[in-house]
Amino acid sequence: MNKIKNLVLKASAGTGKTYRLSLEYIAALCKKGDIEPIDYKNILVMTFTRKATAEIKEGILNKFSEFMEIYEISKNSELSVIEAISDNKLIDNKKRNNYFNLIESIKNIEPNLVIDNNFLENLSKVYKEIIKNKEKLKIYTIDAFFNIIFKNIVTNLMKIKSYTMLDEEDNSIYYKKVLENIFNNEKLFNDFKNFFTENSEKNIDNYISIIQRLISSRWKYILSLNDNPKPTKKEKFNITKSSIEILREIFSYIENDCKKDLDDVLKNDYKKYIGKTKETQKEFLFKDFKLLFKSGTTGLIYNGNKLKKASDAEHKEYINARHEELREILSKEIFNEVLIPYEEKIFELSSEIYNLYDSFKIRDKKFTFSDIAIYTYMAIFNKNNALRDENGLTDIFFETLDMNIEAIFIDEFQDTSILQWKILYEFTKRAKSVICVGDEKQSIYGWRDGEKRLFENLETILEAKEDSLGKSYRSDRNIVSYCNQFFKAIEKIEDWKFPISEVNSKNDGYVKAICIKDLQDKIEDEEQKKELNINTVLLQELKNFEPYDNVAIIARTNAELSEIANLLEDEKIPYILNNEKNISEYSGIFECFELLKYLVYENELALFNFISSPLSNFGTAEIEILLKNKKELFSYINFSQDNDFINSLENKKIIRFLEKIVFLKKNYKNFTVQDLIFEIIKKFQFIDYFNKDNEVKNIYDFYLLTNYYSSILELLNDYKENKLSLSDTNSETKGVELVTIHKSKGLEFKTTFVIKNDKPKKDKDKIDFVFKMNDKYNETIFSLFYKKVYKVILENCFENEMKDYNEKIKEEEINNFYVALTRPKNNLIVIYEDRLFEKKSLNEFSSEELKGINLEDISFEKSVINDFFDCKIGELSFSEKNSNNEDTAKENLESDLFNSQPYFISSIYENEKEIEKIEINDSKFLLETEEKRMIGILVHYFFENLKYGTNEEVEFSKTLCYKKYLSYFGEEKLNKIFSKENIEMFLTKDKEIFSKKWDYIYSEYVLYDYEEKKEYRIDRLMIKDNGDGTGEIYIVDFKTGGKDESQLKTYKEVLKKNFEELQRYNIRTKFLEFDI
Repeated sequence: MNKIKNLVLKASAGTGKTYRLSLEYIAALCKKGDIEPIDYKNILVMTFTRKATAEIKEGILNKFSEFMEIYEISKNSELSVIEAISDNKLIDNKKRNNYFNLIESIKNIEPNLVIDNNFLENLSKVYKEIIKNKEKLKIYTIDAFFNIIFKNIVTNLMKIKSYTMLDEEDNSIYYKKVLENIFNNEKLFNDFKNFFTENSEKNIDNYISIIQRLISSRWKYILSLNDNPKPTKKEKFNITKSSIEILREIFSYIENDCKKDLDDVLKNDYKKYIGKTKETQKEFLFKDFKLLFKSGTTGLIYNGNKLKKASDAEHKEYINARHEELREILSKEIFNEVLIPYEEKIFELSSEIYNLYDSFKIRDKKFTFSDIAIYTYMAIFNKNNALRDENGLTDIFFETLDMNIEAIFIDEFQDTSILQWKILYEFTKRAKSVICVGDEKQSIYGWRDGEKRLFENLETILEAKEDSLGKSYRSDRNIVSYCNQFFKAIEKIEDWKFPISEVNSKNDGYVKAICIKDLQDKIEDEEQKKELNINTVLLQELKNFEPYDNVAIIARTNAELSEIANLLEDEKIPYILNNEKNISEYSGIFECFELLKYLVYENELALFNFISSPLSNFGTAEIEILLKNKKELFSYINFSQDNDFINSLENKKIIRFLEKIVFLKKNYKNFTVQDLIFEIIKKFQFIDYFNKDNEVKNIYDFYLLTNYYSSILELLNDYKENKLSLSDTNSETKGVELVTIHKSKGLEFKTTFVIKNDKPKKDKDKIDFVFKMNDKYNETIFSLFYKKVYKVILENCFENEMKDYNEKIKEEEINNFYVALTRPKNNLIVIYEDRLFEKKSLNEFSSEELKGINLEDISFEKSVINDFFDCKIGELSFSEKNSNNEDTAKENLESDLFNSQPYFISSIYENEKEIEKIEINDSKFLLETEEKRMIGILVHYFFENLKYGTNEEVEFSKTLCYKKYLSYFGEEKLNKIFSKENIEMFLTKDKEIFSKKWDYIYSEYVLYDYEEKKEYRIDRLMIKDNGDGTGEIYIVDFKTGGKDESQLKTYKEVLKKNFEELQRYNIRTKFLEFDI
């Protein structure tokens, strides 16, 4: 295949990738000298999200439309296209310049293009055909394209006629099926019993994570075979002297050459080695290997204080050298004797898991996109299927697929996985043109197997030209400047390449960076220090942007966003959190369903999940005991039969916990669904263990939800089919958008808050697969499945490979931050928990370090930012709505007068006697307290929509309340709250508030005390203006619970303080109490 054009386009954030791809697409459709045009039906465009495919399709059609506008101007003119545009009096200068820029841009891409009426006429014909046959445009996500291959080719090989697509989130049921199959099959369970106990985790659910990890890493397993049918055995290191021999020589040297007593010189951890056999010493070394690899002097086996004389210097130098030798040899021994057998065991387990997984998948005919990619790869590269030869995919393959692909465009290539590329590469072999667009700096999907290094090597692999886009069309000048300088500084600290961006915007924009640790260091009082944190500063800065037009808060994790959502909720700041969770992901609810699954289905794995949860307070030792005696355990629970195992248990904590399960197993059918849920919550003290506000709220919501079910089977069935969801009564359709960095990719906002938290990301995986291919990505050169606890061993044995692996992880974290900082158009506020590096500014780097960096280029203000973590550049940029009134943000400050009271105050009871003292009503009381709080919110919402209390207003307000709170309370409860009697009570408790004498009536009136810097919300404020500087003000506060008398007094004082014109007004206040 003669190549027309292979191009690798490197494009920074906001530099117009979609614009460029659209022009490349149009250029491919046109004749260029001797190069014939490509039929649009033969151009394949791929990217990673449906949103991105829609944007590309829209971009292409928009460019077509612009060229058609030009054609309308020039087709009846004898002038050239450029002259016709210049001569046309019906278009304004802005439009004219846009046309000129479009023509110039496509000419820059393809200099051989002749832009005349023939070009435009041919383009017009193609455009008309596309409009009639839009479905023939081949613009897909990569997943969707693989699905086409799977549907048309692979299913025939698998003998499947139809299938259902399954979301990755819903696929966990198959990981559980695999584990259950192992768990419930005595032979299989015995085969893997040692593996389970060796890797015993406090939560059995971690085994599902292991299975998930093995399945998600299947592509590595397949590619590591390098076309061999089975894994090749790892080559062992050749060791001439053992670690124990070296250790004993060090001991001998200390005794004989240093003339020291071992018991005196050795650190405490190594004194146990003295006088032991070689076998015992080796056992100690293998078990305590981490001690040797600690950094600095802490990793040494001797106490430095015992060898501190000048005469000991030579001895220490010798021992230190032998210590390094000991590390090296021990690493090789552990690799030979532990890691190689471990990987062999993992591969054996993997093979069994893959067979089980495939059998379930093919039986149920339900596949995720990941499944489809794996099965497609296996089908294409299986030589028996004859789908490819030395030239790539065969003619028969393309005929079956009903495609003739001549050009391939791939967007966001940096997120392409190796497996995806192995499949796509076969298509590129036949294509005349391949254009790949991406940005290494935005490679943030390594956890999903995205491979940045593949994009870096793509120019060589495709024998392509490289081009770049470096001008930012998204962000204002100061934002681009901050990013340029910040990441140039990072480049000097880390091995991370950063090409600077030019700027297109003429606006300055606004950047503010705040370091919490710096602010705390200025405060002496410890309590005040604690009160100053990311959240308090975020709230303070956020209020500058009310009414929150196109404002986003970007954080690393969903957990951080959930915490911020709770904060905004308390402050009554509207927010949008598109974080749809499966109900099983909520703490406490998952555990409840695991117990239900055991009670109803006798699912043994589910019960172990429940037993292994925090509710049992069991440690690893207790879990191992129960696992090893599984048969006796279930005999006791199912049939209440004592046996030798139960009778031998000395741990009363285990017995007491099991007794509760036995009780429920016997009696669960006697409860209604909601009463059973309440009994479980009460009996296992859910609220003590899942006691965060949002956890308790979720458990309470779930408890209310179960009222709709008449049978446990019905509830379990809806759970199984993912039909259950918790209502979110506070998430708005408009407000501050809360997004993770990964979900923010490709988006832009007027204002962006970036939260840089120092909390380490939890690494739940206990195993990992280090994997590396050669530069052309056609051969695996290194792979190892290992337990992460042995990472330090690999770093000693395979220094270069592990260095590459570690750098990849570190680079991805930098990339994450880059993506976050490049989302805003006008305002960027970065809140750092602590400084990321000590050097403050590019000024503080040496001239040698800054070689090649023109500071004039990267700082549009012609000055270097003095401190990346404490700076303020430019002025706040508001939308038009805000800029019309400078005081808008100040005047419209909102907050919640009703600060949400804590749901519960509780602790985990460690003293067994204390547990026995707990009243059985406690949980019920706490649930009722939460219900009262929610009723209070509901009543406030009802009154918020009433002005004069007319029948129409009442019905309208009731409708709103039912719409918003029906899923929370249920229809029966709402009917009681809004009974005829209660409505009459609401309206007649104080008829004056609904009087038509009031000139102004405000619900939820926001009051700000500028001196105290506090905000208040008045439930109802009514004003009668007499027209002579006098009048009447009536403040009413609705209460369904406790009241604070000083609260109304404060409202009165702040009103008079804020408004001089109210000094002669009579101000009355009242608490209006309702007992519901």
